Amino acid sequence: MEECPDGFPRLACFLDSDENFMMYRRFGYLHARILLNKQDEIKEIERELDEMDEDDKVESDESRAGLKSRIDDESRTLPEGRKSRKKLLREAEVLVKEYGMQNDLISLLPPISSIFSQVSELHLLSRSLLSSCIHIPSSNSLTPTPKANSSSKLSPS
Repeated sequence: MEECPDGFPRLACFLDSDENFMMYRRFGYLHARILLNKQDEIKEIERELDEMDEDDKVESDESRAGLKSRIDDESRTLPEGRKSRKKLLREAEVLVKEYGMQNDLISLLPPISSIFSQVSELHLLSRSLLSSCIHIPSSNSLTPTPKANSSSKLSPS
């Protein structure tokens, strides 16, 4: 670790030294906002596709044929300003993939409660180990004080 420069490189080296140190902020609020936004975008494309399907169902033989055949759907003329079904599906595909990757990323992160539990256990363990060597006053002072009964001589038990 000493060979790493101070700053993020050394901190990264330290964090990588034990998997229990690999704790990072989840940015859960932002992940949720991003996912909700993606859901809304996907829902809008889904609504446009549903409207297109309903319109095509009642319009003409040509439009009904587009509901059953991609080739027929792509060969017909659309009203000005209307996106093709193919274009809508491509937009949806990109958004659904992004949504899935974002959702997968969140599922890989451990629940924040388990991180707190691990940190709490580590804190209690380190406090217990330290208290056997030094006196830790209840005021949580950072000044180590030798225990009153401690002896520098080793005595057989």
